[in-house]
Amino acid sequence: MPNRLTKSVLHKADELGKSSCRLNSLPIRSVDLGNTGNAIPSPWEVRQMLKAKDIMKTDVLAVTADTDIYQAIRIMVENNITGLPVVDNDEALVGVVTEKDVLRLLYQIEDRPGRVADFMTQPVVAFDREDDIAAVANGLAAYHFRRVPVLSGSRLVGIISRKDIVKHIKRHWIAQNAPA
Repeated sequence: MPNRLTKSVLHKADELGKSSCRLNSLPIRSVDLGNTGNAIPSPWEVRQMLKAKDIMKTDVLAVTADTDIYQAIRIMVENNITGLPVVDNDEALVGVVTEKDVLRLLYQIEDRPGRVADFMTQPVVAFDREDDIAAVANGLAAYHFRRVPVLSGSRLVGIISRKDIVKHIKRHWIAQNAPA
């Protein structure tokens, strides 16, 4: 059953006219194997069974709202990442700072210190570790995000990028189509 965030993402996807975000409108069906009572799940059901926790990265770099913005930029550049979750002392997600957010520095007259809190995006679209991967893919497509944080309650526990989902699709396709 979709949660409130998933419904919001799907509604936004419909507004944007993204056909790739309409996975929930596909019929779910199973193939009955005769009298055995067992059914082979359809591809849609397999996607529904896969959870965010199954493919998320758990070694997530994060910063606090008080981190110097230039330190956050250094972390992004040195680690070849395009954004960082912003957490409080309890590891609760409070924002996200991305390359796009810090582009404003280009227009500042003087090079002055700033905190991540001055640049981060709030509120944050995030998913629960138990959300199905189709909902995460819908969110990435609907909002044009490169990555989304994954939470357990309000605590940051992982991150999923578009690349992570594409890698999973590739692995699944190779496993299904490999010669016997």
